[in-house]
This record gives sequence, structure tokens and C-alpha cells, in this order.
Amino acid sequence: MRIALHYTWLEYKMFTRNSSALFFTGLFPVFFYVLWAALNRGGDVDFVVRWLTPSAICWTIMSNTIMNLGIQIPVLRDMKVLKRLKGTPMPSWAFLVARALLILGLVSVQSVLIFILAAVMLKPVDLPWFQVALVILVGTAVFATIGLAIANLVPNGDAAPGIANAV
Repeated sequence: MRIALHYTWLEYKMFTRNSSALFFTGLFPVFFYVLWAALNRGGDVDFVVRWLTPSAICWTIMSNTIMNLGIQIPVLRDMKVLKRLKGTPMPSWAFLVARALLILGLVSVQSVLIFILAAVMLKPVDLPWFQVALVILVGTAVFATIGLAIANLVPNGDAAPGIANAV
């Protein structure tokens, strides 16, 4: 498990150093939440908070899981990175655990940021937090499974973005 945690840290550093991945996967859903919330400030705030906040979190989950796993794994497969990782002492499960922990961390940070923005821009979100955390965890697991299925079905890394976006 120590190897998986260390590889998670390396994945996190690689993700944060990639500015396009950081913006489009990490900040794009948050940016659009701010935009939508600013456009809907004068309307029915309760409806906006109850509809817009979960929608933004769902978009965060989908963009982090399907796009990250469904596109990155076929690209890594085409670049022979997975084959090189197979030749290291790191077990295969550690790679998947590291990816899962990275995605879960990104989704958690983005969800908290969206809830903070909702409280600042509109009004505090009145939802049962345990259920919200459970839904985020289960939703991340489900969409991560879909991302892995896409990665398995995609023939090559060039086709991955088109197929992942179609889903």
C-alpha cells in the first residue's frame, strides 16, 4: 500500500504540473459554476442551489473520472508506459489504487470548493452532509468504472477523446 500512496503523490505532482489538465479537469467545472451562479443570482436562489450545486459536482465527478481514466489510460498504453510500469516492482493494483486516490482527492477538493462558492455567492447549501459524501463516493466509483470500461474498449489513444466525450 505504501507504493500505491507514493505513486499517488507522483500522479498528483504530474497532474498539477500539467496546466491544461489542471485547468480543464480541475478548474473548468468550478469556473462554470461561478458563471452560472453569477447569472442566476437574481432568480429563485433555492432552486439554483438545489439544482446547480449537485449538477456542478456531478460534472466534476464525470470530468475527473471518465476523462481522466477513459483518455489517459489508452494514451499511456499507446506510449508503452503501462508496459514499462509492469516491469517495475510496483504491482498492477497499485497503479489503479493510485489513480483512484488521485481522482477521489480531486473530486473531494472540487466538491468542497463548489460548496464554499455556493455559500458565498448564493446561500449555504442545506443538505445532509453524510449523504452528500456517500453520493460523491459512490458516484466517483461508478463513473471510474465507466472510465475504465472505456479505456478497455478504446482501440488506441487517438480514439479515446472522441469516445470518452461521446459517453
